[in-house]
Amino acid sequence: MNPPPSLSQSTRFRRLEEVFCAALEVPEHERAARVAELCGSDRELAAEVTRLLAVRAQTRGTFLSPAARLQVSADDFTAPAEDDWTGRCIDGFTLVRRLAVGGMGAVYEATQQELRRSVALKLMRGALLDADARRRFAREAQILAEVRHPHIAQVYASGTYRDAGVDVPYIAMELVPGAVGLLTHADQQRLGLRDRLRLFLTVCDAVLHGHQRGVIHRDLKPANLLVDESGHVKVIDFGVARMLERGELATTARTDARHIIGTLPHLSPEQLAGDARVADVRSDVYALGVVLYELLSGRLPYDIRNESLARAAEIVRTQAPAPLSAVHRTLRGDLQTIVFKALEKELDRRYSSVEALAEDIRRYLSHEPILARPPSARYQLRKFAQRNRALVAGVMVALVVALIGAGTTAWKVVEATREGQRAQLAARKAERIAWFLQTVLSSADPRLADADVTIRDALDYAAARADAELAEEPEVLSDVHALVGSIYVRMKQSPLGERHLRKALALRRELYGDSNCIVAETMTDLAWALDADHLDEVEQLFTDALKIRRTLYGDDDASVAVAKTQVAAAKSLKGRQAEAVTLLNEALPVVKRELGPQHTAVGFALATLANCLQIMGETAAAEVSYREAIAVRRVAASPPELADTLSNFAKFLKRQGREEEAVPFAAEAAEIRARRLGPGAAPCEEP
Repeated sequence: MNPPPSLSQSTRFRRLEEVFCAALEVPEHERAARVAELCGSDRELAAEVTRLLAVRAQTRGTFLSPAARLQVSADDFTAPAEDDWTGRCIDGFTLVRRLAVGGMGAVYEATQQELRRSVALKLMRGALLDADARRRFAREAQILAEVRHPHIAQVYASGTYRDAGVDVPYIAMELVPGAVGLLTHADQQRLGLRDRLRLFLTVCDAVLHGHQRGVIHRDLKPANLLVDESGHVKVIDFGVARMLERGELATTARTDARHIIGTLPHLSPEQLAGDARVADVRSDVYALGVVLYELLSGRLPYDIRNESLARAAEIVRTQAPAPLSAVHRTLRGDLQTIVFKALEKELDRRYSSVEALAEDIRRYLSHEPILARPPSARYQLRKFAQRNRALVAGVMVALVVALIGAGTTAWKVVEATREGQRAQLAARKAERIAWFLQTVLSSADPRLADADVTIRDALDYAAARADAELAEEPEVLSDVHALVGSIYVRMKQSPLGERHLRKALALRRELYGDSNCIVAETMTDLAWALDADHLDEVEQLFTDALKIRRTLYGDDDASVAVAKTQVAAAKSLKGRQAEAVTLLNEALPVVKRELGPQHTAVGFALATLANCLQIMGETAAAEVSYREAIAVRRVAASPPELADTLSNFAKFLKRQGREEEAVPFAAEAAEIRARRLGPGAAPCEEP
C-alpha cells in the first residue's frame, strides 16, 4: 500500500529513518518482527527498511562500512534499489559485488581490467539522475582528482556510462582493503587515550590538506573515516564537498539552502540551519569535534540520531554537550577545553581552522600549554543569568540556606553561653552573602542571552568578584570561598574546590587562629579535595583537624571519632594499616553510639577497616567488616560508595578462590556504575 498523498516526501523519509533506527536497537533475529510491528499495513515502507537492514548487514567490514545509518536524503528517497549491477562491465571496470547503497547511488567493488587492480566504483542510478544529483556527482570527481594525499582515498578515473539512453556517471577510486570505521578500529585495537589522539591527528592532516586546496568535506563522520587492514587512515566520500573561491564552479555548486546534505549528528549548527553559504572550514572543525568527542567517550555529544531535523537543530543550537569529564576523569581540563572549543555553536568562537585544532592536540600530547581557553565565566554568566533568572534566584536561596545551616553547625560547638549571639552573626553573614550574590549576578548584560552556562561558572565568577567586593569583610569572604569550594568538591570538580578552600583556610587561620573548630572544618574539607599526589598533606590536614577537635571536645565526641576515621583512611593509603586499624577500632563504637549504627560515617569506617584487614591478611575479620559495610551503605551511602565497596568485596572473594560468590557483588557494582555513567561509556587510559 502506498503512503497517503498527504504524507510529504520528507515526512516519509523521517518515518523510514525512525523505523530503521528502531530496528537496529533490537537483536538481529527480532528485527523482522519489529519492522512489521512498526510499519503495520505500509508494506512499501517495510520493504524499504528491510532492504536497508540487508545492505547494512552485507557491507559490514568492507568499503563504506561500518556506517551505522546509510546516508539517504529526502530528495533521494525514490531511488530504485532492487537492481544489482554485479557482473556488468562499465568502461573497462567489471563490477564484482555491491558494497553499499548511499544517498547518491551505489558503490561496487570492481576490477579495472587494464591494470588488473581492485577499485571502488561509485555510480549514480535511475531516478537519482536529476540535475542537482548529477552536478554533485561530477563535483565529487573534480574535487577528488585535485586532492591527493596518502590519507585520502585516491580517485583513479571518472566518466559516464550510457545505459538505456541515460548517462550514468561513475567514479573509480581507491578500494580500502579490510576497512573499518575509525571508532571501530580504536575499540578493536583497545587504543588508549594518547593513541586515539594520534589517530585523530592523522585525520586532521588529511582534512587540512583538502582545506589548503579549497575543499570543504562537509560530511565528516566515522563512516567516512576508515582504517585499512594495515592501520592506515583513509578519508573517503567528498561527494558533498564545496569548492571555495573557484569562480564559476563556486556559483554553480551552491546547494539549495533548504536541503541539508550530510548526517545529522555531525552537522554544525550553521549546516542544520540550512544555509550552505555560511558553512566554511569551521563546519568541518565542528564535525571533527563531534568525531573526537565520540572517539574519546564512546558517545555523541548530543543524541539526535532519531530526532527530526527541526528537533535536532533545536538541540544543537540550544543545549550544551554533556561534559567529557562526566564520562571519565582523564577527559577533564585541557582535553575537554579542546573538544568544546571545536564544538562551539558560534563560528567565531570555534577553532578558526583544522590546523589550530590539531596544534592544540599536539600541545596536549607534548604536555605544553594549549592555546584554547574555556569561555570566561563573565562571558557565560551574562548569558546564563538572562536566560535562567529563576534558577539564579534558586541558587542564591540554596546558598543562603546552606550558609545559615553551616554557620549554625560550626558555631554550635563553641561555648553555649554565646550561642544566641553567634547564631545572629551567622544570619547576618548569610544576609550579606545573599546581597553580594544578587549584586553580582544581576549585573549580567541582558543583551547577551543565548549561551549555555553552568552553575559552576556562576559560582566561580561570584567567588572571583568576592576578593575585590568583600576585601573589607574577611569573615564573609572566607565563607564565600569555603562554601563555593565545598560545592565544587561535591560536583567532582576537586581542583577548583581546592583553590577556593585554600583561600578560605588562609583567611580563617588569620581570623581565628589554629585552635578553632571552623579552621578544623576547613582543613577537613581541603583534605577531601586533594588527590593521591598529596597524601602527605592529606594526612597532615586530617591530623591537625583531629588535634583541634580533640582539644575542644574530648575523645567521646562524635566529631572527634569521625576525624579519627579520616586520619585512618589517610594512613591506610600510605601503607600504615596497623595504625589505621587502631584508630578505627577506637572510633567505631563512638560513631555508632553518637550517630547511629547506619550513619554514613559508620559505613565509611567499616569499609576502610575491611580494606586494612584484608591487606594485613586477616581475611575472616575483613569479610565480616565488608559485609557490615555493605549492609550500612545500602541504607546510608551514595551509589558510587556502595559500588566501590561491592566491587572491593567481589575482588576479595575472588582472591579467596570463591569466584561464584563474587559474581553477584561484581554484577551489582557494575549495574550501579552503568546507571550512573549511562550506556556507551568508554573509559580511556590515563594520559
